[in-house]
Amino acid sequence: MTLDARSDYVYECSFLQDETHYFVMTAKKQSLLNKGALIKDEADPAKLLSMSNINQEALFDYAREAADFATDYKLPHLDFAVNHYGKPDVAMFDFTSMFQV
Repeated sequence: MTLDARSDYVYECSFLQDETHYFVMTAKKQSLLNKGALIKDEADPAKLLSMSNINQEALFDYAREAADFATDYKLPHLDFAVNHYGKPDVAMFDFTSMFQV
């Protein structure tokens, strides 16, 4: 399933560019489940966003696909920036309660 084939993929996606390319999107839970980024649907946000319920590789693929779509597939293949843990800087947040993965 590609982003452009699904109108229910994200609510919105913003793209900012400076020294890096920065994307912020409001993804729909069902699309994260469909893509395998979320392993299991959970009602409790803490359980939903727990590390044991996140498939990191699928989340990276999801983020790349969204970035490609948001830039009309004009962004070259780039590595993710690295966060302060030395990991790719891709994360999910529940802004209703501010849980972070």
